[in-house]
Amino acid sequence: MPPGHAPGVATLLKGEFALSEQVLGLTDTFLKSVIARVKRKLKEQKIEGSSGDGTVRVVMSGGLEVIQVFLKDDAVLNDPVRLQEMVKEATNVALQNTQLLIKKELEKILGQKSWLEELLS
Repeated sequence: MPPGHAPGVATLLKGEFALSEQVLGLTDTFLKSVIARVKRKLKEQKIEGSSGDGTVRVVMSGGLEVIQVFLKDDAVLNDPVRLQEMVKEATNVALQNTQLLIKKELEKILGQKSWLEELLS
């Protein structure tokens, strides 16, 4: 570029685009490492959920896998519709508890409530 000439718009945009790509690359790498760290920690956790009356209890991993289902009362075995509702309720409670745990783990790593938490909720 000749001395005394300002860079053109195309040159400025090209520089801005390159900088944006670098920032996005760093952000992407950071987010991937945070998510991987949270996933590793959560896989070791066991989270429970119960039906309203406690007849059914579901234990899940932080990786969202059902580990165990406990039935407190054999009477529900004779009522399949009631059993289905209680298993559904207990599973949903366990999922909600897992979501809360994920948020807490993200807060620990990131130090505060963040936009990342909003993305995952």
